[in-house]
Amino acid sequence: MEPLSLRDRQRLRRHRTILFSAAKLFETKGFAETTMEEIAALAEVSPPTIYNYFRSKSDILLGLLEVDKELMEDALDTIINTRKGNGLDIIGEFVRTDLEGGYDVSQKSVWRMISAAAFEASGDRSSDYVEAQSVFMGKLRLLIERLQQEGEVRADADPVDIARVVNSITRESFRNYIRTEAMSMSQAIEMAHSQLRLLWRGLAP
Repeated sequence: MEPLSLRDRQRLRRHRTILFSAAKLFETKGFAETTMEEIAALAEVSPPTIYNYFRSKSDILLGLLEVDKELMEDALDTIINTRKGNGLDIIGEFVRTDLEGGYDVSQKSVWRMISAAAFEASGDRSSDYVEAQSVFMGKLRLLIERLQQEGEVRADADPVDIARVVNSITRESFRNYIRTEAMSMSQAIEMAHSQLRLLWRGLAP
């Protein structure tokens, strides 16, 4: 990948500043009560500048979801390429990274807003969300295929089906985490790992 130009770096920095400023306000004031003008003031940009990046507050929420995937992408690639431990340990680390390695998971109320925005997305933003999810699924499938080549996962199992099941376990654990105020991230990870251990009984050679 070619290094970003100065202009592109500045644009990316402004994009992230707007996102994180909005998230801070959504958490403290609430989604409906936060205005674009307040987001602009906290991000130290003009309101029209925000609309150069995002069409609405819901669009900002989807932007946070995309940043979440971007932040963990390198870490997931590292797991795929290094693969330390046995197959179950590697898949477990992949799931742990997906659960806690992206955008601030302590902001449960913001994540509930993000989930609602993703569910209600339509048009090209819906396609963007689906594409972001497919990138993660593609990495998970690649990991499974590497583990099959190394004899860590049964060769006769469909890597796409395995990836779908592991992804479902991860997503359900995260949904339980964000809708249950008393649940810690370590509990959510253990919930996922407990199900992975059951799944592993059918995957181990």
